[in-house]
Amino acid sequence: MQDDRQQYLTLARRIYTELGLKRVRSQVEQPIRSFWPWQIPGCLAASGPSGCDGAVFQPGDTDYAKQLRVIRSSRPDAVLVVGDEPEAAAILKQMRAEGMKQRVFGEFRTLGDTLVAQAGDAAEGLRPCILTTHAH
Repeated sequence: MQDDRQQYLTLARRIYTELGLKRVRSQVEQPIRSFWPWQIPGCLAASGPSGCDGAVFQPGDTDYAKQLRVIRSSRPDAVLVVGDEPEAAAILKQMRAEGMKQRVFGEFRTLGDTLVAQAGDAAEGLRPCILTTHAH
């Protein structure tokens, strides 16, 4: 399994190079490790033309309206959700309820049975980190 840095570099290649998306915004759980959220924009910016701005939430949060307003106002092409499954499920449901139809990407701990069960149709199209891509 790729470590955090490798996952974000893989996502950056997929988002910016392969898909050609320009504006990406992130919804990032307050860091459980010192890596997040400060290095995520750096990893994405390494492959992306405009970097990645984001909004931070706390573990256990249930209302993401403020963060989603900030993200929506920037008119992103895609959103990167970094967090555990229950929070990611709630974020996806709130995004879709607010009419946000951007592509959504996540890393390995974002996607699983809990997310699918809790997010339902809102999880449709979520794209996890592609772990088969080689890392630098």
